[in-house]
Amino acid sequence: MSANDDYLIDTLIELGYLTHEQVEQVRPDSDATGEGIIHLLVHRGILPARAVSQAKATHFGVELVDLAGVKIEDEAIAAVPRHIAKRYRVVPLYKHGNSLAVVISDPSDLNTIDTLNHLLNAELEIKVASDEEIDAALNKYYGGQGEMGAMDQIIQDITEGEVDAATIAGATAPDDGSVVDDDAPIIKLVNQLIVDAFRARASDIHLEPLAKRFRVRYRIDGVLHEIKSPPKRLQAAIISRLKIQSNMSIAEKRIPQDGRIQTSVGGKLIDLRVSCLPTNPG
Repeated sequence: MSANDDYLIDTLIELGYLTHEQVEQVRPDSDATGEGIIHLLVHRGILPARAVSQAKATHFGVELVDLAGVKIEDEAIAAVPRHIAKRYRVVPLYKHGNSLAVVISDPSDLNTIDTLNHLLNAELEIKVASDEEIDAALNKYYGGQGEMGAMDQIIQDITEGEVDAATIAGATAPDDGSVVDDDAPIIKLVNQLIVDAFRARASDIHLEPLAKRFRVRYRIDGVLHEIKSPPKRLQAAIISRLKIQSNMSIAEKRIPQDGRIQTSVGGKLIDLRVSCLPTNPG
C-alpha cells in the first residue's frame, strides 16, 4: 500500500479521518521498517480500515458499499465464476443487461480492472469495499477456508450429528421416486451441490467414487475444478438421493441408468440430465 500512501493520506486528511500530526507520529517507524504509513496507522488502531476504503472511493469517484448489509442475487453470482472471483478478489453486486456492478478493494489497480473487463465480457461498474468485507463475501457466496461455506456447514452438521446417511437419503425408500422430509441433511447437501454449481456457471457436475474418497468436480469453461468433497461414507446416500430425484432405480447397481431432474435455482428453472455409470469403487 506504500505506493498509494501519498494520495490516500491527502484524501484522508481532507475527509477528516486523519491529521498531519498522526501521520508524522508513525513516519519514523515507516521509514525504519519499510511498511506503509497507512498500514501502520490501521494496524495500530489509529485509522479505521473502512476509512481507507472511503478515501479510495472518494478519490476515484466510485461508490463505497457495505457488503455485509446487502444480499447478492444468484444472477450476479453466476456472472462471475468462482475461480475468477477468488483469483482477482472481486465480488459481483448486481447485473442489469450487459452491465455488471463489481466490488474490489483497490480501484487504482487498472490491470485487474482491464483483465476483468476482458474475462467477464461485460460493462463493469466499479465499486469499493474493504479487504475484510470482500473476504467475508467471497467465503459466503463462493465458499472458502476463512469462513465455512454452506456445503461445509451441512457436512459438519451431518458428521457431528452422527446422522444415519443411508436412512435420511431415502436409500431404503420404495423405488417410486418418493422423497423424504425436505429438511433432511442429505437433501440439503445435494441441493447445495447443484446451487453451487449453478453459481459457478458449471456445465457439468461429476460425482466420482474413488477407492478411498468421493470426488466432486465442476466443469467450468471446459476445465474440471475439484471442490471440497463430501466424506466417502456419504457416497451411497448422495447417489441414492440423486437417483430418486431423477427417477432411477436405487436397487439397480449393475447397469448404467439415465434420468432427468428439473429444479429451480435463484428463481430460474434448470433442467439436469443425469447419467449413472457403475464402477468398481461404487
